[in-house]
Amino acid sequence: MYYNKLAAIAEERTARRAKREGIVAFLAELEYGPLAEFDEGLWYATVESVVVGKGGVTVKWRDGRESVQPTISPCKLPENAV
Repeated sequence: MYYNKLAAIAEERTARRAKREGIVAFLAELEYGPLAEFDEGLWYATVESVVVGKGGVTVKWRDGRESVQPTISPCKLPENAV
C-alpha cells in the first residue's frame, strides 16, 4: 500500500520537474526577446499535440490548456474578376 503511494508521488515529482524545466526554458527564451527562429526544444517542452481539422487547428499544451484557431475560408472571387 505504501509502496504504491510512494511510487505515485515519485512519478508526480518527475512530471513536475519536467514541467518546470520546460517553463524555465521558455522563460529563458523570452528574456532575450521574441523568437527569431523555430526552437524545436521549446516546441517539445510546451506543446502536447496539434490537431488539424475542418473546423480549425487545435493545440493542446502540456499544462493542460487547449487553444483553437478556426480556419479561414478562402474567398470566392466573382467569375469576371482577374
